[in-house]
Amino acid sequence: MAALSLLLIEDDEDDYIIADDLLRSVPNQAYDVTWCDNATDGLEALQSGAFDICLMDYRLGAHTGVDLLEQARESLCRTPAIVLTGEHSSMIDETAMLAGASDYLVKSGLTSELLERTIRYTLLRSDYDARFEFLAFHDPLTELPNRALFLDRVQQAISRTSRNDQTVTVVFFDIDNFKDINDTKGHAAGDELLKQVARRVASVLRGEDTLARLGGDEFAVCMESNIDADAPRAFIERAQAAMTPTFSLDVGLTVEVKASFGMAHSDLAVDDPAELLRHADIAMYNAKRSGKNTWSLYEQSMHDTLLRRIGLERDLRAAIADKTIDVHYQPFVDLATGSVLGVEALSRWTHPILGPQSPDEFIGIAEQAGSIIELGHHVLHTAVATAASWVDDFDFDGFVSVNVSPRQLTDFSFVDAVNSALDESGLAPEQLVIEFTETVMTGDVAHVIGALEKLAELGVGIALDDFGTGYSSLSNVHQLPITIIKVDRSFVNRIDERKGRSMLATIATMARSLEVLTIAEGIEHEHQHHALLGLGYSVGQGYLFDRAQPSEIAAQFVQKNQQN
Repeated sequence: MAALSLLLIEDDEDDYIIADDLLRSVPNQAYDVTWCDNATDGLEALQSGAFDICLMDYRLGAHTGVDLLEQARESLCRTPAIVLTGEHSSMIDETAMLAGASDYLVKSGLTSELLERTIRYTLLRSDYDARFEFLAFHDPLTELPNRALFLDRVQQAISRTSRNDQTVTVVFFDIDNFKDINDTKGHAAGDELLKQVARRVASVLRGEDTLARLGGDEFAVCMESNIDADAPRAFIERAQAAMTPTFSLDVGLTVEVKASFGMAHSDLAVDDPAELLRHADIAMYNAKRSGKNTWSLYEQSMHDTLLRRIGLERDLRAAIADKTIDVHYQPFVDLATGSVLGVEALSRWTHPILGPQSPDEFIGIAEQAGSIIELGHHVLHTAVATAASWVDDFDFDGFVSVNVSPRQLTDFSFVDAVNSALDESGLAPEQLVIEFTETVMTGDVAHVIGALEKLAELGVGIALDDFGTGYSSLSNVHQLPITIIKVDRSFVNRIDERKGRSMLATIATMARSLEVLTIAEGIEHEHQHHALLGLGYSVGQGYLFDRAQPSEIAAQFVQKNQQN
């Protein structure tokens, strides 16, 4: 067993010899003893932090062991100390323990066994105390500083830099779409990813910077002494580069990771660490709204925007719970005859005070707030019930298409929700189309394919929306049981250009070879209508035919124009 480094502070040589002899007689444990015979030398040695444990006499000339303990603790000395005294006194015992002593022993009762046991237990308690203290101020997963320690570091940095007109920068970042990784890959994979992200980002920090994990997938960096004003931005670029290579996880998975960053400076009349961190958080949130995988610098206007968004999120939750989200319907039209072949169900929200809200905004809020599944269920059940009522009212023989989000498709209850909506309404599965974008292919692909195949087996149509943008690829068309391709409006807008017409013609030819129906979106002008007919498109949608309308108005249009 390795020798323990022991400091013995004792001004009586005879007592030193007795203690040294006792230590030497301890079996199975060696002690490397350093003796100091006065308080001054003893304090200097203790403050050096070079020893595993310290034994000190209570009486040290004009000083006491309590004096040494108090001065040692002021200098943040962590060496555990045991006080020795020639008399038994509960007052001295309590005073020593309050000053930071780990234990108190009377010299007249010392034996090698008692001394060894006391040292051993003291070191064990010291290790436990150190671990508990570490966990109080560090994240147990990554072992980075936690929020409490980070805020303390920011406060210290602000105090230092305020004296020389420098600034402190806090950078706040989190992993884009981390919840999807956790949900689809499992929490073990998520935890391993967090540890690897922490290591990579830590490797590109400056020596004086502090990286902390605040919770979940949220991290923060405190940067001070920024003589180079571009240092925070340079750090973000290094961090983004560090996270670019694929992450290989212990559970046998590989994932690609992006992150959004926000930063805030202490020179914006901010000297409170929590407020500075909140500003950086708001800036990060703004970066996510700008498209993720980017960064943003805090401005006051962001705070106002966030307050508005928080209010909208609260009111949207209430509207979803109260089922006051409206569903409007926009027709799909036979381009040759003008007959209505079906309708697309689209959610609409009129805020009681702010009025009509942009679908892109409130659906995005629902996605980020975690209420998209509830919103999706409401739209699905409403749309299916409406289509069923049209069947009863005027023999509607078309289909209703319902948009679903990636989170809905990866939700294990989604197929059951579709079955439930069909059973409750009595609508034939063949009259329902589930519409989605290819962003679903970035999540749990196996689960998505399985869910879509189950729906296809029921007879439900499967439509791929916004084809030709973002993640679109022919491999996705082959992997999924797609019956409809909806060509993005951006291609229709370029129909007057040679390349635009060529792309549209290529998509139409491909769809015919795959026996998949193509629907052209965003038709607003008659010349687009005729040009699409000439390129082989048979079905279209757009303002040229009708906008999305409430169910009563849409029903009139559909009844008047549905094919006989």
